[in-house]
Amino acid sequence: MGLQIMAEAAFAHSEERQEDTETQQNRTNQRLLSHTVIDVRPFRHLPLFTQSSHLLDISSGGVLLEFITVPRITEGKKYWMIGHLTPLGINDVYQLKCYLECRWVDDKKCRVGGLFVDLDQQSQRVVDLVLQRIQEKSQA
Repeated sequence: MGLQIMAEAAFAHSEERQEDTETQQNRTNQRLLSHTVIDVRPFRHLPLFTQSSHLLDISSGGVLLEFITVPRITEGKKYWMIGHLTPLGINDVYQLKCYLECRWVDDKKCRVGGLFVDLDQQSQRVVDLVLQRIQEKSQA
């Protein structure tokens, strides 16, 4: 009787691990990798204090950026993100310009994770276009 209970518990644990793995794979599949240059700055039209980074990861909700040096960015603050789209082969739209809230900073890896804030319809279309283009490039 005790062996049967242990076997059932092991089987249930195995199913949970498989569900966790599938959930993680779904999250990974929703994210797309890129190496496009992104400028991050506190003011939309004023290029003072601009920091350049690479777009490592993008989803419809936010981005993962990697900087060359330790980013001078604060968790919880909002910044303007200006993405140059020509390296992705997007020539009909010059830039992705949107507001980004910093959610976390990793000083050791020089990385920042952020969420898009108040995307208007045009910016959302550009984000969708970027996602589509990166997906096309990754499947080619």
